[in-house]
Amino acid sequence: MPDQTILAVLEHKITSMHSDMGEVRNVLKELTAAINRLALVEERQSQLSLTLERAFKVLDRIEERAEVDRKDVRNEIAKLDTRVNILEVAEPMQKQTSKWVIAGITGLVALMATTIVPRLLHLLMGV
Repeated sequence: MPDQTILAVLEHKITSMHSDMGEVRNVLKELTAAINRLALVEERQSQLSLTLERAFKVLDRIEERAEVDRKDVRNEIAKLDTRVNILEVAEPMQKQTSKWVIAGITGLVALMATTIVPRLLHLLMGV
């Protein structure tokens, strides 16, 4: 009987080890799935990091262009300011010249009205 008892104990231990091995296999499967998910997350994070790096490079280039554009705009404003100042200095002379031109045209019209128009009427009427 002792042999049968030993065999029964060994059989029980082997059965127990067999079920333990099944549990270890299940845990290993779960661990493998978790590692695969972790690798996927790490790959996505790596792609996101590269994308952010490219985006920041583009933003840097945009900022550089914007700074150049701001400098160009400042230069253009300075040029326009200079031109406006020149025109503002010339404005009083422009007003005086305009008065002279208007006076000249008025005088010419008056001259025509007093001398040329009566002569034309005289020639046309035959008087």
